[in-house]
Amino acid sequence: MKLFKQITSAMLSITIVAGAAATSLSTKPCAAAASTKVMYNTVLSEWQSRVNAEMSKFPNYSYWNHKGKSSYTEATYTYTPCDHIHEKAKNQTYCNTTYVSGYKSGQCYGFAYLIAKDIWGTTEFYNNSIDQNYEPKVGDNVRLEFTVQTKQGTAKQPHSIFITGISGDKITFAECNGELEDCRIRWNRTTYYDRIIAEDVWVPNASGTMVNKALFKGDQSSVTTVTKSFLRNHGISYNRPVIAGDLNKNGQLDSGDAMIFSDTVMKNGRTSNSDHTPLSYYDVNGDGHVDTSDYNEIRYGRNNLRIVMPNERPTCRWRSLRHSSGFLYYDGSYYVKNDIGGVSWIGSVDSEIVDLYVSSRVYCQSDGRWYDVTEIGHEAYQGHGWRTCTADYKIKTLHIPDSIKRIHSFAIENWTITSLAFSGSNPQLETVDEFAFYNCKSLKTLDLSPAKKLKTIGNSAFDGCTALYHVDLPYTGSPINLGSGNGSIFGSTDPSSATIDIKNPNNSTTPESNYQKIVISGKDYNYWLNNDLYYYGKLFKMYYGDTYLGQVDRYNDYLRP
Repeated sequence: MKLFKQITSAMLSITIVAGAAATSLSTKPCAAAASTKVMYNTVLSEWQSRVNAEMSKFPNYSYWNHKGKSSYTEATYTYTPCDHIHEKAKNQTYCNTTYVSGYKSGQCYGFAYLIAKDIWGTTEFYNNSIDQNYEPKVGDNVRLEFTVQTKQGTAKQPHSIFITGISGDKITFAECNGELEDCRIRWNRTTYYDRIIAEDVWVPNASGTMVNKALFKGDQSSVTTVTKSFLRNHGISYNRPVIAGDLNKNGQLDSGDAMIFSDTVMKNGRTSNSDHTPLSYYDVNGDGHVDTSDYNEIRYGRNNLRIVMPNERPTCRWRSLRHSSGFLYYDGSYYVKNDIGGVSWIGSVDSEIVDLYVSSRVYCQSDGRWYDVTEIGHEAYQGHGWRTCTADYKIKTLHIPDSIKRIHSFAIENWTITSLAFSGSNPQLETVDEFAFYNCKSLKTLDLSPAKKLKTIGNSAFDGCTALYHVDLPYTGSPINLGSGNGSIFGSTDPSSATIDIKNPNNSTTPESNYQKIVISGKDYNYWLNNDLYYYGKLFKMYYGDTYLGQVDRYNDYLRP
């Protein structure tokens, strides 16, 4: 497979740092593409108008609460402040909340998240830690944290802000409950406290008993301009909208993202194992499928920054194959060691590839050995009842190397295959097992004539191949058994006047070995008698078991009952 040949063994295995809201979607049911595509750069170009809309929705100096309201939503605001320390002591709260990753959150964090959700149009955010390399961007939802001395000891007081503007080193932001006790909304704020202090106060609880509480507030003497350095010193984390394909979370599509992409879904259909990155984060173009076009978008469409929308459930072109002891080769296919000293091809992780070449020799890293690929498919893993070859492939043409000796049962099941091709000049194929091409409804013709060592095609090898009307067989000099007993190579499927064509290159009736011997099974014998199955060619003799049925000599013709 050409795509995988571009992926060298030198690629590093990259782990993606966990995001707070990230959940694994790769094993959940599929859904269509994102109904609305929101581009990151589009939001930036409309930034001020989007901020203005939020300012109209939540007026400056109003309060994000529902005090005095009989009904309310997350968009409710009033002009009556909360009184946190007294109200909480009485088990009362009027603070508004919004859902963050399935949980209710209010006050500063909930409001900053709500603004981010409105402006970016999504609930998919990366959560990253802040260090001295943090470079703030407009739209960041920043979590601050201050160390506070209380009567009980040292405490941590957090606060969240939403960055609405950056000018040089200076930050402009929106917030709720910046004074920590009233849920007031403030826009265009540029200063905050460098220190938070705690006062020891006594307030009545719900039964009127006085209880001791710590009242947190900003130290007025520490008011300072909020800068990038301020955020690096006091910030602990920030949320940013997920850009599809930005797998290393640096805000752009680059080679690092391409490497993660190729090292995860392109190998086994799975996203990063360390943080269960949702599959939607890989659907760069938002068409509902994770495939090569997304990989190319990362490599060549680096300005196409699409924001991931909630509830996207894309399908993945690649998938992990179930197997007992298989290994992945660099060609993007899985192989498993077989009982004849080689390995069996058991499927490609790319379930949508249409033209696939099976390698003739592969390297197993676990034992440091090269193996000949001698079989297509493999027996079911004992005791588990599932087969090792993946069904439902979209492969049109499967190219098999000369080294293949056997095509196992159900190796090519429910495929859209239209042809089997031999990629060499000396095929070693001997056996096509029962149900090998099971339910391949697009298969119309099958040319096995290059396989001059073919010995057996098993019963039901073409069961469900409703369109198959022509099969070419080789001259081998030895009998070819087509089914056995009372069976049929077509299984329960009526061959509908299909033709078995014996491609014998010989022209002379002597010696006797110039004739190709064909042995058919009971059900196919009846099909032949009823003109539902035809045998055509030259210099072949046909038998039902040991019973001689007739022959065709030097000139191509049908063998008639």
